[in-house]
Amino acid sequence: MMIFADYEGLGVAIAQGFWLLLTVPAALLAIGGIVSGALRRPRRRLAFWLGASACVVEGAGIALVSLALAEALAFHPSHAESFRPGPIFWTVCGLTMAGGMLAVCLGLFRKTEPNIGRSRD
Repeated sequence: MMIFADYEGLGVAIAQGFWLLLTVPAALLAIGGIVSGALRRPRRRLAFWLGASACVVEGAGIALVSLALAEALAFHPSHAESFRPGPIFWTVCGLTMAGGMLAVCLGLFRKTEPNIGRSRD
């Protein structure tokens, strides 16, 4: 974001816009992983990989915003505190990461029972 160093806060604002574009697919991946891991006959590998990919995508968004904020701190130290992400940013990040980790845990630790739904005659 070195191009936007002359404009205070523009780099951080653009990074937060890209973070929003990355968070939507990450949340969908996490929800898909939770659903596939919570089925009656869970698809454990699918749940694991969907959850792991959700965490990686969300982590990339957090890293992008953190790097843009570090650059803003370097170029505009007196105004950079006003560019810091707020509590909504961290809440959405935490919920998306928690959903991804829940999907990973469902993929790793959920037991599959072969006789669910079958009668014992």
